[in-house]
Amino acid sequence: MTKTADFDHAAFVDHLEEVIYWHQAWHMRLMGSLLFGRPFPDIDYHQCHFGKFLDNTETPPGRDEEMKQIDQLHARMHQLAEQLIIGARKNRAVDEEQFDEFTETQSLFFSLTGSLLRAAIEDQARARSSEKALRTGPGL
Repeated sequence: MTKTADFDHAAFVDHLEEVIYWHQAWHMRLMGSLLFGRPFPDIDYHQCHFGKFLDNTETPPGRDEEMKQIDQLHARMHQLAEQLIIGARKNRAVDEEQFDEFTETQSLFFSLTGSLLRAAIEDQARARSSEKALRTGPGL
């Protein structure tokens, strides 16, 4: 477990913001595939930007449960995307029930990633405040 003072909150926040952007772009490519039959090769959730982030990024102190939930939702979202694409190619139509489940999973995923981002920014501010207090001493 990483101590809060040793964790690079700024790098985590920057990287999380970046992979949120890339996952939103992934979602738009998925919609293009479903609506217009465009190619969509990157279904594996470990291969997208967010999956690589989850696989290779240290978890912020005290945020293990949030990261675990995000990882589970991320994996499920990719599974559902694969089912949607396979179904759409087979039947030339998107299964409404699967699409609804995908949409709900995606909403939960982005809600949790937004919450994690806010928490990481707050943790970063607290860490900076603690560092400043240690440098200046009490009451200064």
